[in-house]
Amino acid sequence: MIRLYHAGLYRFLRQLTRSREDAEDLAQQTLIRARDGAGRFDARASMKTWLHSIAFHEFTRWRRRQRWHLGLAQAPPIEDRRFEAVLEAEWLEEALGSLPDGMRAVFLLHEIEQMPLAEVAAVLGVPVGTVKSRLFNAREKLRARLGDRREVLHATEAYES
Repeated sequence: MIRLYHAGLYRFLRQLTRSREDAEDLAQQTLIRARDGAGRFDARASMKTWLHSIAFHEFTRWRRRQRWHLGLAQAPPIEDRRFEAVLEAEWLEEALGSLPDGMRAVFLLHEIEQMPLAEVAAVLGVPVGTVKSRLFNAREKLRARLGDRREVLHATEAYES
């Protein structure tokens, strides 16, 4: 289970936390919670959806504990080579970082992790309509911020493991 899902959880959490170390800690905590709560997995959702839901809840708990609010100028540089193809461009990191957490999570889960809208809704615990709205707004904000650099909206290949 760890090998199959760790990379996707890490990528998701890395973009939410903006920190390699925090993302790794949260990914491990997610897998520990999943192991401890394996009896509660009822297969109504896929394992991937269930794990990303746990990861998002771990992120929100972490954020509340940290009272985290990091400006882009203070954000640590991204050093992971897998992301280099897309994230080497500072404008992309800045654009993704400028999205509110809910919009960024929806965009990452749907566009990067390739989850269907219903699964994104299950992960975040919101209605599908809310997911659609957040996705639309995220795309609009990214378009406005990036101008002609719209390839970011279809950049999933750079995030694949």
